[in-house]
Amino acid sequence: MRLFFLGFILFVSCSILAQQMGVDSTALSETNKEQAVETTLAAGFEKEKAVAETGDVKAQAAVAFTYRFGLAITAPNDFEAAKWYLRAAKQGDGESQMSIGQMYEYGEGVRQNYIEAYKWLNIASTSTERPKLPAGVKSLDELPPLMREGYRTVGERAKEMRDSLTPLMTPEQIAEAQQLSANFVPRKEAPGSNYNSSSPVAESPIATGTGFFITEDGYLVISRETPVL
Repeated sequence: MRLFFLGFILFVSCSILAQQMGVDSTALSETNKEQAVETTLAAGFEKEKAVAETGDVKAQAAVAFTYRFGLAITAPNDFEAAKWYLRAAKQGDGESQMSIGQMYEYGEGVRQNYIEAYKWLNIASTSTERPKLPAGVKSLDELPPLMREGYRTVGERAKEMRDSLTPLMTPEQIAEAQQLSANFVPRKEAPGSNYNSSSPVAESPIATGTGFFITEDGYLVISRETPVL
């Protein structure tokens, strides 16, 4: 179900981005169509990143999503995805809170941490955000069963993820995570603030194991070429 949902979201996202950025596909060959779409989307992505840097939470979530899945714009980069998701999550974006929770659970772009995963999923479980229904559709009941998953609220999905994580944790870990989520207060980024200088995501990655090397910038790189926090 999760794989179907991700595939569906990727397909819809690429289609919508191409339409919004004005790619005229009628007068192009198949090869040129692909090149035109990729060029236009790449330019749009750079503009979106610039907006995200100003603290715009929706732009940050969009940049994070693009880095996580690539979308023919950039190579997937879990480290960058986690960084942007965390920025948006700290500002109160429910989808980003759920996504960074998933990444902490599986150690994608960040060091695996069940307490942080539970914390963010628990925070996201109160979110009432949901994707807009397709044009002409008034309720979830009108959608095919397999499509309904992608249109449930963030809170419903995050709660299921949190509850599936619970058996993997000790009572002490759960208590700590619950306390952390109870203490959470969303804070908007101040315009012009230098986020990278204080963000825990921006700190040098730390990990142990074999087959790793450290770049001149201080990043620890593994075979996927993704720094791990």
